[in-house]
Amino acid sequence: MPAGSVWDRFEADPRDPAHTALRASDADRDVVLGVLRDAYAAGKVDTAEYERRVDAALEVVRLGQALPLLDDLASTRSPARRARRAPEGASVREEALATFERDLRDMRTGWVALSVLLVGIWGATSVTAGDLLFFWPVFPVLAVGVGYLSHRLNPEKHVEELEEKIARKRRRRRED
Repeated sequence: MPAGSVWDRFEADPRDPAHTALRASDADRDVVLGVLRDAYAAGKVDTAEYERRVDAALEVVRLGQALPLLDDLASTRSPARRARRAPEGASVREEALATFERDLRDMRTGWVALSVLLVGIWGATSVTAGDLLFFWPVFPVLAVGVGYLSHRLNPEKHVEELEEKIARKRRRRRED
C-alpha cells in the first residue's frame, strides 16, 4: 500500500461527517480490505474476526460504514505511517530493509493462506468422495514455499535489488 494515512487513500475521508453518506467505490473497499489484510498478517485480528470484517467490508455501500471496520486498526491521526515502514528521511538501506521485511511477511501470509485453502479443498473433496484422495496440494504449496524460502534464505540479494529500485525512484523524484 502507498505511504501516508490510511484515510488519504480513500476517495474522500470517511472520518469527515460531510463524506460519511457518500457512496463507497471499489477502490475504497480495496483500501479497507488492504488494512484488514495487514492487520491479520500482523496478528492484530484473529481468523474469525478477519473473516467477519472482510465480509462486512465487501458489503460497504457508504464511506461511513468503513469506520467501524478500521477504527481500532488505523490511526485517527493524519497522516499516520504504516507500521514497519521506514521513517521519513530514512536511508535507502533502511527503507529497503523495511520493504523486505514487509514483503517477506506478506509472502509468508500468502503461503499459509494458500496452504490452508488448498488443504481445506482437498479435505472437503476427500470427505465427499468417501476416501482419502491423492494429496495434490503438496505441489502448489511446495512451489509457493520454494519462492518464500528463496527470499528468506537470500535476504541480502533481495535487499540489494530493493536498494537499487529505491535509489532509482528517489533520483527520478529529485529530477521531477
